[in-house]
Amino acid sequence: VNRAGSLIAPPIPWKGELREGVTLSSDRQRWAAAMQPGALPPNIWVRQEGEAERRITVSDNLDYSPRFLRNGDLAFVGSTNGRNWDLYRIPFDGSTAPQVLLDREGDIQNPRFSVDERWVAFCDRSVRGQTDILAHRFGPDSQTVSLVTTPGTDCHPDISPDGRWLAYRSDETGANEIFVRPFNAAQDGKWQV
Repeated sequence: VNRAGSLIAPPIPWKGELREGVTLSSDRQRWAAAMQPGALPPNIWVRQEGEAERRITVSDNLDYSPRFLRNGDLAFVGSTNGRNWDLYRIPFDGSTAPQVLLDREGDIQNPRFSVDERWVAFCDRSVRGQTDILAHRFGPDSQTVSLVTTPGTDCHPDISPDGRWLAYRSDETGANEIFVRPFNAAQDGKWQV
């Protein structure tokens, strides 16, 4: 099914349990997913239209949340040390080993990149057990900033295509709700949607 809702090809079943959903490339020809075949840990598997899936991460640890980058590479959350989850990058063809994009003491979860890929917003499950939303700016002036910190669990961030807004889920009121606030000025207010 394409983004307009039309069937473009008969579905090809995946050989394993899909974890964290499926992500589609901007050219709509390639898919990636965290898949767990049998008793193996979840790894990143890819498929090109008309072909069978193939695994591009080979790890005894957990690999989740693949996202296509503009150049066709994949970013994903993985654990190579068995202790915490970091953000990695790997070519779609799996021709080189994963490279670390962001290494933190806590766990990185649900990463979402800005359209220009200068920023990534993510859930940070700290060593204290609290989950907040942080953003990291890549480049020579790289920095990590806190965007949403409440006593509740704040997660599932998404940056609007124009880079002005951040949407996220929080249970700060006692129920899971969706909020929107300015991305670069999160302290300037928030709205429940």
